[in-house]
Amino acid sequence: MYGKIFESMYDGTLYGQWEAIITFQQMIVLADKEGFVDITPPALAARTSIPLEIIQKGIEILESEDPYSRTSGQNGKRIELITDDRPWGWQIVNYKKYRDMASREDKLRNDRERMAEKRAKEKGNKNKGVANSRNESQRVAKVAYVDVDTDVNKDNNISLKFEKKVSIPKGFCLTKEMKTYADGKNYVGDLDDFTEYFILTCEANPKKHQYQNWYAAWQKWLKKDMEWHPEHKGQEMVDL
Repeated sequence: MYGKIFESMYDGTLYGQWEAIITFQQMIVLADKEGFVDITPPALAARTSIPLEIIQKGIEILESEDPYSRTSGQNGKRIELITDDRPWGWQIVNYKKYRDMASREDKLRNDRERMAEKRAKEKGNKNKGVANSRNESQRVAKVAYVDVDTDVNKDNNISLKFEKKVSIPKGFCLTKEMKTYADGKNYVGDLDDFTEYFILTCEANPKKHQYQNWYAAWQKWLKKDMEWHPEHKGQEMVDL
C-alpha cells in the first residue's frame, strides 16, 4: 500500500505533536482504499518499527477532538474507532476526500508531463525535417482557406478538394493567418494553448471531430471559447 502525505499536515494544529504526525503517516500508508486501518497498536508498532509508547501517544492525540483542525466532521478528530466494542481498529476521517484530491493532482501532473513530452517530440521532429514541416504547414494553411468545391496547389499538381468530412490533417498547426484572425476578433487568451487543446481533442476522437474545412472549424471553436470564457475577449478599439 501507499499513501499521499500533504504538506499541510506539518503546518496545521498537529504542529509540535510529532508523535501524532508520525503515527498518522503510518496509518495513511497502511489504510485500505476506504481509509480503514484494522490493526492493533502493538501490531502497528511492530510493522513500522516505531516504539509502542509513541504509537499509543499518537493515537490518543488523533482520536481527540480539535476545534481548530482543518478536518471537517467528527469535531476535528483525525481517526475514529471502527466499532465501539473494541479499543483498536480505526477509520481515517476524510480519507476519501484527500485520496480524491491526490488523484486529481496526479492527473494534472500526468497531463503536464504528457504535454511536455509531446512538445519535445514535436520539436525533435521539426529539427529533423524543418523543410518537410514547413511544406506541410503551408499545405494545411492553404487547405484551411479554400472552399469545399475548390482545387488548390495546382502548381504542385496536388488536389486538396474535400468531397467529404475528414479527420484533422497531419501537421495542422497555428499559422500567421490564424493569428491575424484571432487578433481581428480581439482574442486575448493563450492562442497556443487553445490551438493545442483543439488539436489534441480532435486527435483523441477523430471519428467525432471530422470537418470539411478545418480552418473554419478552428474559427468556430475560437468563437465558442470566447463565449464560454468572456475573459478571453478583449475590448474593441475605437478610433477617436
